[in-house]
Amino acid sequence: MTDKPAQTLFQQLLNGSLATVEQSGDTRTLKFDSGLIQSRINIHCADQLPLPGNRLMLSHLIFGKLPRNVLLAGCGGGSIARWFNAMLPDCHGTAIETSAEIIALARKFFDFPDHNSNWNILQDDIRQFVTRQLANCDESYDFILFDIEEHGATPAWIIQPQFLEKCKKLLSANGVITFNIVARTAEDFARALLPVRQVFPEKTYCLTSLESHNIMITAFTRKPDIGQLELMAQKAKQRFKIEFDLIYQQLLKENPSGSGIF
Repeated sequence: MTDKPAQTLFQQLLNGSLATVEQSGDTRTLKFDSGLIQSRINIHCADQLPLPGNRLMLSHLIFGKLPRNVLLAGCGGGSIARWFNAMLPDCHGTAIETSAEIIALARKFFDFPDHNSNWNILQDDIRQFVTRQLANCDESYDFILFDIEEHGATPAWIIQPQFLEKCKKLLSANGVITFNIVARTAEDFARALLPVRQVFPEKTYCLTSLESHNIMITAFTRKPDIGQLELMAQKAKQRFKIEFDLIYQQLLKENPSGSGIF
């Protein structure tokens, strides 16, 4: 008996790339012809994140601080917003996405939280959004996630010190920011890490996403307490149904003493 082929639910050229939404069993995926898998969900289980890279993006939850206000720069199908809405329903969130078509896909096919939830999605440029938020002193964020890729690379403006400083000002007193960095070479990685460490000295760590070869760089406004980190990882695993015990071991392996928070 062979598995049924994936069913194509949507296919269209978006900004020069062929976007496909397909479903295989309970799993629904948004992917592009470049090979990029943008989003993946279990259609019946909002508390699951099938993509290991998505789970790494939430590694900061090991440290025990639950975000009350989240900003997502780059939405994709919105699987992270969907997960937050299911697991932390009191958390408020805003997703910023430049493409109206991607926003429509997130709502139609990927169960982006509806208008009655604490989440909203805006068509905007994150650079302009950040500038306006700072000018208006509207609010701060406990967690900011950058998951933006342009032409197979991380846009250079994301890791410019001036922009990083603006993002830092948007963070709360115990805020956390994570960057999903496309790092094809060691030079790409070093070029991204250096300015983040300059803006957040001694408050960073890195994790490698094995399935995509991306690097997650996470930085804190305040250096976290790591004294009970192994125990906190076990508690976070039970609370969030994510393999935080294994992520903790990866943290130790990839972040030697003196490299950031360790």
